[in-house]
Amino acid sequence: MKKQWFAMLTVAAMAGSMLLPANGAEAGEGAITSISGLTDLLIGYDVMVDETRGEKATLIAYTDDAAASGVTWSSSDESVVTVDEQGVIWAKGVGEAEITAENSQGSFTQTVTVKENMTLEEVVDQYFISLLDLGDTAEMSAEELVEMGNSYFYIPHSIEGSDEEIIEAAENRTFTEQVAFYSKAEAYYNAALEKEDGNEEAQAKLEELYAYRDLVKRLDEDGQGIAYSWFSSRNELSEEQRNAFAYDDVFFFAEPQYRGMDTLIGMVGDTDTVEGIELKIAVYRFNAIYLGKGGAYTEISRFYIDKDTYPDYPLSMDIGIDYLRWSFDAEVVATTDFKGPRYLGDYCTSGWTNDIGEEVAPDYEKAVECYNIALSNKGAFDLTACLKMAFWYYDGEIVEKDDTLAFTYLVYGYYNGSNLHATQTNMPEGLFVLAQLFENGIEGAVDADAELANTFYTYSYKSAEAMIGRNDEVEDEDMEAVMADVTEALEAAGMELNGEIVIGESTDDFDEAFETLLKPYIGMIETYLGVKGVK
Repeated sequence: MKKQWFAMLTVAAMAGSMLLPANGAEAGEGAITSISGLTDLLIGYDVMVDETRGEKATLIAYTDDAAASGVTWSSSDESVVTVDEQGVIWAKGVGEAEITAENSQGSFTQTVTVKENMTLEEVVDQYFISLLDLGDTAEMSAEELVEMGNSYFYIPHSIEGSDEEIIEAAENRTFTEQVAFYSKAEAYYNAALEKEDGNEEAQAKLEELYAYRDLVKRLDEDGQGIAYSWFSSRNELSEEQRNAFAYDDVFFFAEPQYRGMDTLIGMVGDTDTVEGIELKIAVYRFNAIYLGKGGAYTEISRFYIDKDTYPDYPLSMDIGIDYLRWSFDAEVVATTDFKGPRYLGDYCTSGWTNDIGEEVAPDYEKAVECYNIALSNKGAFDLTACLKMAFWYYDGEIVEKDDTLAFTYLVYGYYNGSNLHATQTNMPEGLFVLAQLFENGIEGAVDADAELANTFYTYSYKSAEAMIGRNDEVEDEDMEAVMADVTEALEAAGMELNGEIVIGESTDDFDEAFETLLKPYIGMIETYLGVKGVK
């Protein structure tokens, strides 16, 4: 039964991972002979927005040797799946629909299936409870099972008293060596009841456990407080204790937030096998729909794209790129991190090879859009994206030259960054550009400032110097070239390196200095990038 249930869940992860062949029609030159893309979609309830959401996917119609042109798309049942002029399908209801791609040479039809997303109970019961290794319980008595449950059930403070007293007691607790593994304790108590129906001690302990859960959920409704702090960020925790935290985050905060889910996904499945990856994909998809977490789709994309890490999983750049698209689509997910749009921006910069081996050309306009989304996501910082776009706008070769935007991206990256250090890739080049912009000024935006130019030239020179021999991704010759450019610029301006600036170690932190130097210009970030949330 479990294997059959698993097969139903993972078929959606497998479908579309290869080209779908022609459906029996005679194919003339230029006719559509295959479709690539995910054709099994999920739909389900999203607790973060309190509504039902369905997955999207992009279908690509191919001829024998290229993406088909002049394609029109249609759906036989838009209550199940809609499709737009770009081949984007969107799950609307459970069922099946025929999606037809047609061009002047004929048509191709493919069935698309929409299934209901798993429930939280199914995820926990079918995936995670199976990881609770209770050992051989066949020879254990009910009393022994209860005793085992007691060894994992620990209340770190009294549940009596006012809310304020309980919270104060929790905050003043002393951490013990006992593993607080509530899910495992629950499993042992239930096993005791199965062994001896009506076992009073097991029933009493379960009632105590659930009363404690109700208390914690009442005191900490969003899952951000006392229970989380008991187990998070503790270096002394054993692996079993960390696993306990992951399970218990689900146990306490099944709705709407359970950050332990990410840890649990890491425990589920084996990424060295196709079956193990499909287990992870199924739960990632659940997480993306149920909690609207776009980062789950970002993680799925790696299985299809990253062949160095996952060589045995079927490659599909079409599907991998598609998952990145939906990782930050507000109609599909409720939240995203910067990684999805950042990674898609990287692919749009370089181009990629689609599922029939055809090269997809770079799309720099789309790349800029993706990078901007990455940067604007709750003030998320990504120095690499900032530098890349600053160089584009400063050089004017890929996009139209715009010194104001180049300057603003540099200010955003260096001001809003964290853990900036001398040997970060492209750090010296970015500082050199910033120095030149300060030296020359930008009409209507930035006054020329020789002192700041000198400062950033010096940072550029010394960070390039620190980079030599310390970053395998960067050629020493390139850093020597930056140092030569700085020397030339300083000589032309009649300036010298600022001797007060010292970079001794490769991990020297620039945060405080850059925050002070660039603070007068941070208003440009919202003005020109529309980005809020800088520190």
